[in-house]
Amino acid sequence: MNLLRNCILSFVCLSLLSPHPLYAQPASDFASAATEVETPSITIPEEFGSVDVFHRGTNGKTIVYIQDAHDSLQAQENIAKIITHLVHHHGVSTVFEEGFEGVVPTDDFFGIFKDPAAKEKVSYYLMDKLRLGGAEYAHINRTRDFSLIGVDSIKLHKENIDWYKKSAQKRALIEKDLEAIHKEIRVLANKYFPKDLKTWMRLKSRLDNDQISKLDYLKRIAKNNTEAYPNIDLLIRSESLEQEAAAEAVKKIDLKELF
Repeated sequence: MNLLRNCILSFVCLSLLSPHPLYAQPASDFASAATEVETPSITIPEEFGSVDVFHRGTNGKTIVYIQDAHDSLQAQENIAKIITHLVHHHGVSTVFEEGFEGVVPTDDFFGIFKDPAAKEKVSYYLMDKLRLGGAEYAHINRTRDFSLIGVDSIKLHKENIDWYKKSAQKRALIEKDLEAIHKEIRVLANKYFPKDLKTWMRLKSRLDNDQISKLDYLKRIAKNNTEAYPNIDLLIRSESLEQEAAAEAVKKIDLKELF
């Protein structure tokens, strides 16, 4: 059992349970960085996403933060739709994205397409293959102009790769040291961790090693304590319902609370 990783996960889980103004949104949602909730001045269609948090600053400028999911086509589609909506209906003129430095040269690569339908088809194919992001797709097919600028640093990115190469050369030594640390932690965990935590860690290890299913994992967590885990309880009970009733039960589950 990877005890060190499980210990870290336990700490993170406990940390996430504490009140905090910022938290991750679903892939298609967007929010401004905030410490309080107000009535948003920006709206988007529900099928694109939702405003999670809104904060009114003092300088009159607006920043919209779009939560990304790099390996999801649906997320990229929604990001493109959100950007297009904001450009057309809320006067957004500049979009910043990660993964590039400086002005993103989409016109240099796609300006050769004179037929908008052909340009859209090719760019969508590349987005489907996750070679383009939603922001780039929106910029390539824009009907109202806006600037797309990469905010990453190529220099820092290359430095990061160089340090990764250096650390990779010492991988065997690092793994040996980590195993020695794991061994000591296992001894301490078995001696001092409460029974419930050790039981959960064993379950999590079995889940990570595909020895039990996710549903079985949830059942074991919520066993004899459904009041503490109402969303897990709803999910488990929906398993025994008819399809229509199960669909209604699942709608009541708060996904953020569940995860």
